[in-house]
Amino acid sequence: MERPMPKDLRAADVIAKLAGVTLKDTIRVMLASDMVAWYFNITFEQLLDDAVPTLTSARPAPEHVAACEQTFFAVQTAVTSDNAYRKRRNMMKNFK
Repeated sequence: MERPMPKDLRAADVIAKLAGVTLKDTIRVMLASDMVAWYFNITFEQLLDDAVPTLTSARPAPEHVAACEQTFFAVQTAVTSDNAYRKRRNMMKNFK
């Protein structure tokens, strides 16, 4: 069932409230998620579909840490060379 969003609703506000985290943290996560989806040329929905089954609070294994570090630097490098995403990365700095 499709539900229209109220015109005055800011999505980040309700996401932050549901998650019990600050609005600034929510915005940074939303921008970072958008950058990761852009980097892998997938939609945000596909990113969530891939992430949700693997969500766990367990410490990452060494191979997960290595893959994360490698991808982090690759995304940072790619974002720096793309004007639209450079602006998004700079936006993240405003929410620290």
